[in-house]
Amino acid sequence: MTWFYIIIGVVVAGIFLYIVATLIAEKEPEYKPTYHTITEEDIKGIKHKSKYEVDLLSLKAEFPSHKRILDDSVKLIQTTNNIETLLRRYDDALFHYNWIKEQKKNGLPIKFECKGYFPKELNRMTNFHIVRIATALTNNYKEQLLKLKTDKARENITIQTFKTIGICLSSLKLHTNKAEATKELNDLHDVIEDAFSNIQSK
Repeated sequence: MTWFYIIIGVVVAGIFLYIVATLIAEKEPEYKPTYHTITEEDIKGIKHKSKYEVDLLSLKAEFPSHKRILDDSVKLIQTTNNIETLLRRYDDALFHYNWIKEQKKNGLPIKFECKGYFPKELNRMTNFHIVRIATALTNNYKEQLLKLKTDKARENITIQTFKTIGICLSSLKLHTNKAEATKELNDLHDVIEDAFSNIQSK
């Protein structure tokens, strides 16, 4: 009888362990990679947001980039010695300012402060730095002209310098300082012309 109960006990224990193992196996989740996809609930959630809320989310994501490029552009206008860089950054600054202005016009909470009207101040500043670049160019031209040994080399640098002064003149922006900037650039043109004439007569 004792052996009978022992055998019965072993069988029952085996069945119990099998059942427990089966239950544990069923609870273990199957591994699958997870991917974020747009669900119908996501779309429904967006549809239920007001246009203002959607615009606000977009603004939060995009504004830092626009502001950074605007700030960088203004800084480069003030520091570059390359007229092409200045003109490209002028366009960038105006573009990103207009983007910010449009968001404010749509009622989005943007704080943008500037001394005066930004486009007007940008034009004033740009004209000032166009003259600065042209002045540095002219000074460099006079130094290089004295170092060059051949007439051809002196002619080439003179032609290139005149061309850049011409770009500066045609790139001046509408502002009350434009007339003064034009006079200064014309004076620089005369300085270049005199320097070239003097070196040729020697």
